[in-house]
Amino acid sequence: MKTKTQTQEKTPQNSEQTAPAETSQHDETLQAAGRRILERFPDQPEVHMTSNGFGFFRMSDAHNHAETLKDHRIVTVTRK
Repeated sequence: MKTKTQTQEKTPQNSEQTAPAETSQHDETLQAAGRRILERFPDQPEVHMTSNGFGFFRMSDAHNHAETLKDHRIVTVTRK
């Protein structure tokens, strides 16, 4: 299955930032988790993954959950 990914990042509320290599590896992990979710839910066109690994089919739900986390990033995994 091929997927298209998109990362949305909000400005962190504190000065701590993740190193680029760590961020890239973490994004790949989230993308893999998103692909597994899409395999289980073939009728869903995309899944939005929050930095703690939770997947949401609605961006608004992912955004609301991400607001409660230290890392507000959302990675969107889309079917091609």
